[in-house]
Amino acid sequence: MERPSGQRRQGERRRLLDQRSPIARRLRRAFPDARVVAISGRPSYAGGLDPLAVAQGLGAVRTIRMPISRDQLLRIVEEVR
Repeated sequence: MERPSGQRRQGERRRLLDQRSPIARRLRRAFPDARVVAISGRPSYAGGLDPLAVAQGLGAVRTIRMPISRDQLLRIVEEVR
């Protein structure tokens, strides 16, 4: 049976984080089974690093380049659950 939109499983947590934040790494250590979806509107950092490639290297299960519609984002979040 499917849950109505917006309801969460017991213990389920969702966070949207700026990947430059140290909290992203702390959460990864605290919740190693969490599935991370990285979103960036920036094509590259200084030096040519792609932030989505960095996020993928840190364990993101999906990467998304903005702009993205709300419906697309919700579909991706449901896919990785």
